[in-house]
Amino acid sequence: MLDNISRFFLTFSHDTIIIPLIIIGYIWIDRKVFFHGICLLLTSMLLNLALKITFQIPLAPSLGKEGFAFPSGHMQSSIVLYGWLLKSINKLIIKVLIAILLIGIGWGLVHLGYHNYFDIFGAVFVGILLIFTYNWCLKTFKESSLSVIILLFSTLLMAYIGLLYEIKEYSWLAYYALVGVISSEYCFRNKKTSIRNNIKVIATIFCVSTFLLVNQIFLVLHIDSLFLSQLKWLFIGFCIPFSLHFLSLIKPKSQIQGG
Repeated sequence: MLDNISRFFLTFSHDTIIIPLIIIGYIWIDRKVFFHGICLLLTSMLLNLALKITFQIPLAPSLGKEGFAFPSGHMQSSIVLYGWLLKSINKLIIKVLIAILLIGIGWGLVHLGYHNYFDIFGAVFVGILLIFTYNWCLKTFKESSLSVIILLFSTLLMAYIGLLYEIKEYSWLAYYALVGVISSEYCFRNKKTSIRNNIKVIATIFCVSTFLLVNQIFLVLHIDSLFLSQLKWLFIGFCIPFSLHFLSLIKPKSQIQGG
């Protein structure tokens, strides 16, 4: 029973939930909040690996896996993404649900033996610190300047990881997706406060189709190099802002005829 509850909470820290959440959130809920949430999440993934290889605390032997445990990657990613939403969304019920979810994820990671409380508290501390730092930078710098800072910081993290350890698959995933999302956001964004629902529907279908198509193409290509095989995330990250902002520029026929 407790194992099933733990696994239920942990599904919210996996990409099968997180990827659809950020696509739907960006397109349907709040573009600005979810754009910064995506940037935070991807930056956190790189920072987490950099911290892991700095401390080099091994995973529990019972897991039978190579790698480092501190700080917990799933917990840090969850704190950063859901914590940012908790800070940004003012509905009390949402805040309560997110708080319960984060507690459940932390407890589930310990209960199932993936991490100990030291790993969890370390991830919580780093995640909260990253949120506050990002929020301070957002208030201090222009958004365009902040994007440059994020890309420079993530590039330095990649260099650090490559020099001390090795750049893993999910590191390229995070880096390429970050470059794709930021470049697309600032190339194609517009200042419309509202976008028609039919455009959002088309943008959602476009994003999902692009995700499936690009994955299939790279699967067929059988590229061995991680540097090249993970380029798919550059296209996937790019398509999220592109789909919504580009399509929103299309005027209905009635407006064209009337204009």
